[in-house]
Formats: sequence, structure tokens, C-alpha cells
Amino acid sequence: MKMDIREIPISDIVVGERSQELDDAWVSALASMIEHEGLINPITVWDDEGVIRLAAGNHRLAAIIQNGQKAISAHFSNAKSFEEAKIIEVAENIARKELNAYGRARHLFDLMSAQEKLHPQLKKGGDKQTDEGRENLTAILAVRSEIADKVGLSDRSIRRDVAVWKGLTPASRETVKATWLADHQAGLRQLSAQSPKVQKKICDLLFCEKPKATNVTDALTIITDGRLATDIEKTFVSINKALDSLKEKQLHNVFAKHEAKIMAWLEARESK
Repeated sequence: MKMDIREIPISDIVVGERSQELDDAWVSALASMIEHEGLINPITVWDDEGVIRLAAGNHRLAAIIQNGQKAISAHFSNAKSFEEAKIIEVAENIARKELNAYGRARHLFDLMSAQEKLHPQLKKGGDKQTDEGRENLTAILAVRSEIADKVGLSDRSIRRDVAVWKGLTPASRETVKATWLADHQAGLRQLSAQSPKVQKKICDLLFCEKPKATNVTDALTIITDGRLATDIEKTFVSINKALDSLKEKQLHNVFAKHEAKIMAWLEARESK
């Protein structure tokens, strides 16, 4: 099928709210590449009743503007709504595999929000006990499968990342987005599971001028216990966990290996 690609004035394009903020360094790099090689991939736009709106390609558009060009090559998509255009944007960004954990969670949340507006049954759920419920459940599973295929992720991964974004408070999102934690999936998941009050405490410990913790787990320990465990305490806990996990024969082998030390300890204890 022939794509509808046209050269359009940049001044005619309405950018709107994006799921990915502009990276100035990447815009400059793109501007240099485009200046030497031209724009290889057109941006994607959609016609909103005569208003040309950007669907995907914000960094390319910004790079073209930086180069001082007045027009850009654009592919006109079949999107008919903001939700359909949002799906195009998110799918393209995820397909490029350039998003960190924070960016992926935000994109997938935006994707599911758009899909829920297009497919209200996603919010309602399904009931296996009724014909209507079973039909609704079948439709939900079909939409979820379509979404997973579109972005190349499993339904489970999508729901997990959406839950992370929903769990983060607006303040936490703003705090972590430009930090190492933005690319630490386990840490983001752990942070998002906490209450708003605890999230703030964690962020304060991690991102103060002189950080008091280097990961979310340590921050939670400080909040709960008032301090981090010493190396000796950590070793003690680790050894106890290892011993508890051993089977009886394995445990006997450990005791046999350290029999002299154990006997000396018992004698010292009995002499007290």
C-alpha cells in the first residue's frame, strides 16, 4: 500500500503533549545527521479536521527546526483521534528500544489509557459466569494480545510497567526521571509500591546533596531501622540464611568441617 507522504510547512504542525520529553543532546545529534544525510524517516502526523497534529517524530521535527528548515517530510497516518495518534507515538518509541525503565512505564501507561478510551471494556473486566461476561473477557484478551503484539512486549510486562507508573506519585516521577533510578526497573517497582509519604522519604535519602543511601532497599532499611546494617551484621544475617536453607546432611557436613571450633565454643560456654 502506497504511503501518503507529503512535504508540509513546519508552522502548520501542532505538536501537543508528548509521552517522551525532548532530549536536547539527541536533537543536536539528529540535526547534524540530517544536515549531512537528509531526513531518512519522515515524521508521522494526522489530520484532525483540518489541523495537522504530530503523531510521532518529535525529535526529528525539533532537529529540522534546529537546522533552520521551514518544511518537513511527513507521513499522514489514518489516526482519527488523539487516542489513535497516541498509540502510534508510543508504539514507535517502544519499537526503537531507546527508552529507559521510567520512559517505558510512562509510555505503556499512556498507551493503556488511550486503549481504554477506545475500548471501554478494558476497564470493566470479564465475568466467566455469564455469557455477556465471557464475551467481554474474550474481547479484553483480544485487545490485550493486539497491544502486546504492537509493542513487542508480553501482556504481563505491560501490566507490570503500567502499575509502576500508577504507583509513583507525581513528585516521585519528577524527582527520579533524570537520575540513575530511571533506568533501574526493580528499584522503580519497589519505590512505586510504597505510600506517598514513604516515597518522599526514600527520594530524600537517595537524592539529597550527600546521599544517605545508594538504592531503594537501603533507603527503606534506614527508614525502618534508623540506620544501615554494618558489614558484620550483614555477614551474620547472610550466614544464618545460608544455614537455614541447608538440608540435614549438608548441615552435618558443615558442622563436621568446623567441629573443632564448635567443640571449643561449647567448652567455653560450659565453663562460664
